[in-house]
Amino acid sequence: MKASTESLRQHNRSLVLSTLRRLGPVSHTEIHQWSGLSSATVSAITGELEAEGILLREVVSGRGGRGRPRVLFRQNPASAHVAAVRLTSDLIQYSLVDYGGTLKDRFEEHRNPADDDSRQFLEKIDRGLQRLCERERLARERVETISITSKGVVAPGSAKLLWSAVFGDTQLDFEAALRPNWKSRITLTNEARFTAQAAAAARQRESATFITRKVATLSLGHSIGLGIAAEEPDGQITSVAPPFGHMVHRPDGPVCRCGLTGCIEAYAGFYGILRTAFEVPGDTIPAKFVPLAEVERIADDARRGSRMAQYAFRLAGEAIGVGLARLHSLFEPMPLVITGPGLSFFDLIEPALRHHMEASLQVRFGAAPEITVMGEEANLVFEGNKQSSLADLDASILSQRVTA
Repeated sequence: MKASTESLRQHNRSLVLSTLRRLGPVSHTEIHQWSGLSSATVSAITGELEAEGILLREVVSGRGGRGRPRVLFRQNPASAHVAAVRLTSDLIQYSLVDYGGTLKDRFEEHRNPADDDSRQFLEKIDRGLQRLCERERLARERVETISITSKGVVAPGSAKLLWSAVFGDTQLDFEAALRPNWKSRITLTNEARFTAQAAAAARQRESATFITRKVATLSLGHSIGLGIAAEEPDGQITSVAPPFGHMVHRPDGPVCRCGLTGCIEAYAGFYGILRTAFEVPGDTIPAKFVPLAEVERIADDARRGSRMAQYAFRLAGEAIGVGLARLHSLFEPMPLVITGPGLSFFDLIEPALRHHMEASLQVRFGAAPEITVMGEEANLVFEGNKQSSLADLDASILSQRVTA
């Protein structure tokens, strides 16, 4: 009975916190109406959270200074912080966010894609996090969550990177590396999940409901990433990042960076486009990193009429389009958001992508999926990370604190 009562209390606290996260500063009555909790329960929970310093109470004057003032509850920004770390092939970005969702600080460090010393890399992440706290004069204990994003294969339920383009099969255990100096909850997520999370949240804000319950995001770049986000019946957004770039397009195709052959990425990643354009043998070991400027030069050649350059982008579009057709066959046709540095030459990929994607039986008997583009992939990753990390804080950490 005691365990059941405590579980109900935590659930109710989480409901109140998620209501504020969804609606912003709200009154007692709005929490009661939105959450479905009784007025007495809302009073008890908000009083408890206020005493713990998690919520703040503020009095707001009526419109035009008239009418009775309203009492609103909002998150106490200083009660917790999230450190968001984004890893790319050539960059590490550190961001600090307070519990109210405000970005407090951000800086970036460049990394050499050829440097594959995993121990030194993990030590670099640790030092970067320490610097993030020092810049804001924040004690490490005030960072409740360290949320790291990367491309590659992430071990489910852990902070371990199983495979990445830079480190190959050398596994990186961020939990083991950071735990000695940090008490924070440490998570590692494929960044495609967060691009989908952010895109879905944007669609949710634009309309009361999705046109469909799912939305997919496709990242064009050194790697090919796919995220799928879905709106649940309670309005929450969940997301997944299947290894789309490493789905087999042609079993006898060129070598991929992952070591397999014929993956979608082996055709559509930057190194795949470069390999096709310059007629490099398919069994040549791919480069770990290809500068965007190099691929943009190939795009310029394609627009000037170079047949091999055009062929390279056509093959990339075919591989992605066939993969998306398979995706729609397994799930359902869903809106698609294109992002990533490869947007600069999406015009060269799009015709073949659409042609092969629309060959799906599901698409043939329905409408072709809507395709939109969103620049600033880094912002999408950050927004998705922030939304997800703060929601996790509401649900699993702050909702379980006990009063002294």
